[in-house]
Amino acid sequence: MVWSCSNPNANSSCSCFFDDSSGEVTVDCSRASSGEEIFSAFNNYIWLSTLLVNYGGQRRFLMTGNWAVEELAAGVFGNVTFDHIFIWGTNLVTVDSSAVLSSKDRLEQLTIANSLLGDFPFQILPQMTQLRGLQLDSNLLKSVPALKSQSLQNLSLSLNQIETLESGWSVPNLEILNISYNPISQFPSRLVDGMVKLNFFSASGCNVGPTLSSGSLSFHSNALQLVSLGGNNIARLEAGAITGLGVNTTFLLHENNIKVLTEDSFEPIFETLSLGNGKILLLGNPIQCNTGMSWLLLHPNAAMILKNVTHSLECAKGTSLLDLLLLRFLNNVLPFQWVNSVA
Repeated sequence: MVWSCSNPNANSSCSCFFDDSSGEVTVDCSRASSGEEIFSAFNNYIWLSTLLVNYGGQRRFLMTGNWAVEELAAGVFGNVTFDHIFIWGTNLVTVDSSAVLSSKDRLEQLTIANSLLGDFPFQILPQMTQLRGLQLDSNLLKSVPALKSQSLQNLSLSLNQIETLESGWSVPNLEILNISYNPISQFPSRLVDGMVKLNFFSASGCNVGPTLSSGSLSFHSNALQLVSLGGNNIARLEAGAITGLGVNTTFLLHENNIKVLTEDSFEPIFETLSLGNGKILLLGNPIQCNTGMSWLLLHPNAAMILKNVTHSLECAKGTSLLDLLLLRFLNNVLPFQWVNSVA
């Protein structure tokens, strides 16, 4: 059951609620008409700060559907610290670094989404020793520096305006990285190299095509479950563009512009995925099923790869896998030199 812990005699725009099932206290400032009102609630109303500072359970700050507050200034929370900060659907533009740092030894989850945030103090992350999740989706961020955090496990930056990711990231415990739907033209050098616990990577709907160059993404995680690069206008993968996929990884390359599955780029990927339950999704690519793909049909594990690995492989209009199957048949009954010259 949820109980009100607000002071009925206090004229504050922030409300207090206690959930006796979770033991969590929530301060909801969704009705605040300015950042100054939130500052006043935590700094001028002694009952609120006293209650929260003396409460030993989980504390959460909440602000949703607020179009008035544009800034969380320095000292906005007074001497109150939080385990969770959840801000969604607001006109928030600026967050002072001290507003977050005040909870540096406690904050586990920070969400500021569907807002107007144009910048974020990423440089404070090394000091946020308990921070596990940072979600800044659907804002106006344009660049992200080299992030450093020993605690961060979940980072989501989708649907911003990010054009640049700086190299030199150090987030060894990161498990989820979502940078989808940003106008990123290329991945920084060694972006995922040190992410040894990564299991989900999504960069769908970015702008990394038409050529994904060698060494673009080199994964080093044994836990890697999903890599999504759909909708990137990718036409060509250079050899070694994607390395380190696991035997059970699902690799999404759907809705790109790939016409040829080149042997030097795709054979190592198919070989790895075929060793387990790995999949590659190529739906929505104009793949030309012609002799340029003969290597795949002549592969000793071709039948298994086509059935289990290349999920929903479709040929572009006017081409057919039947032609390649015929080539495989000819390879079995005619001299290799003759078939190879036809290919």
